[in-house]
Amino acid sequence: CGGSCRSRFMGRRNTQSLRRQLSAAEPTATCEQCGLNTIELCRRLTEAPPGSSRQAVLDELAPQIAACPRAASRLLDAPSPGRAWNADHVVAVADGGGECTTDNLQVLCVACHAEKTRAEAAARRLRQRGNNGGDSPSGAQEEALSDGSPSPAASKGQRPASGSDGRGKASPRRRRRL
Repeated sequence: CGGSCRSRFMGRRNTQSLRRQLSAAEPTATCEQCGLNTIELCRRLTEAPPGSSRQAVLDELAPQIAACPRAASRLLDAPSPGRAWNADHVVAVADGGGECTTDNLQVLCVACHAEKTRAEAAARRLRQRGNNGGDSPSGAQEEALSDGSPSPAASKGQRPASGSDGRGKASPRRRRRL
């Protein structure tokens, strides 16, 4: 096997190898969503003395990362590209994008990656709720259910199915004391 075959093999076995391949393909490690050049950010943070000077650079160049206390703290303590960007699956693994090749990867800054991951997780939860109860509720009904308000069945005077709390979730069964 040659270099490309070896790269594919190593990418499937080692996430660091895959990250190196993505870094080679995208040398500036520019975030696909917000356009932040993470390599330049790390260079500027490294040049700035620790403390308020670094914080000012982060606030100026990457306010979205500065707004995430944990990510900002890690980056300010030790500025490195590994703390500034993540390799993100364009098509989520849960949605069938599990191929470990650079074709399905993109560079995202840590803030955009966290935001995208939260949005994908929320969408998965909504899909799972819709699949648990048979018919998928409409958007308005879904909002009402996530609010904790009564389910459509409860609002029509119907009792929820046995073992269900009316929101598609199993309710704990209570035992009678004898």
